[in-house]
Amino acid sequence: MTDYAAEIMGGALAEAVRAAVAAERARREAAEAECARLRVDLEATERARFAAEEERDAVLELVAPDAVEAARLRDDRDAARLAALATLRVDLADARASHAALAALLENA
Repeated sequence: MTDYAAEIMGGALAEAVRAAVAAERARREAAEAECARLRVDLEATERARFAAEEERDAVLELVAPDAVEAARLRDDRDAARLAALATLRVDLADARASHAALAALLENA
């Protein structure tokens, strides 16, 4: 191999190395830019999530007292219905007992 050929091959090799370094630098810069874009997207998503949680909490603060009051009223109504049903059953049992006692008196008379 002549000095001229070696110089050409060395120059071509140097040019190939420079091209590879430039391509790698371009890939690294593109990756850094993508990371920066993703970081901005992530921060925006986090802000949106926090805002949604704050809105949800505000709505719950407004709605929850009404929901609790409605549940209490429903429980009170259910308790009153159960008390009325128990009273009716006792009254019915008493009426049946009275009816049976009267029937027994009539049969013995």
